[in-house]
Amino acid sequence: MADQTALTAAQISNALDFFWEDQDIQADWGKALDEQWAAEKAADAQEARDNERNMLADITRMEEADNARFESTKSEEPDWDAINEKHRQDELNLEAQLLDCGFTVGELRRAFRLVAPIENWKDPIHATVDERYSAILKYAIPFMTGSTPVIIKIADGKIRVQARGYYASVGA
Repeated sequence: MADQTALTAAQISNALDFFWEDQDIQADWGKALDEQWAAEKAADAQEARDNERNMLADITRMEEADNARFESTKSEEPDWDAINEKHRQDELNLEAQLLDCGFTVGELRRAFRLVAPIENWKDPIHATVDERYSAILKYAIPFMTGSTPVIIKIADGKIRVQARGYYASVGA
């Protein structure tokens, strides 16, 4: 029985050779994995550098385009005379616009100036004017302030005009 369980020196030698070969294969395989990992890491690093380089190039191109756009618009000075003339014409057209009440915008503005507070036109209105302005002020004050006027006839052809004013009308 001892002969059956005892290994020969050749069998032990073969077993050790197989063990060392397996260790060599594992070492070679581990080395190959390490090399593959190092190559992938190097490729990833290169890709990151390329992406950064491309991003910087894109930023540079965008900055150059912005600078070119700025330079092209910088030399274009607005025609202030034409802008002011257009604004003046718009104001004249607005002033001449006839409203449903039968008065023009310009007439309503001029009538409002008769009763507008001197310090600030948006303040409450307390004024005394000629009675002949009564009809237009009924429209001018709401047009300019959004508040309803109270018009009271007083002696000598005068009227007292009172209104909440713009600030009170808008809730300021």
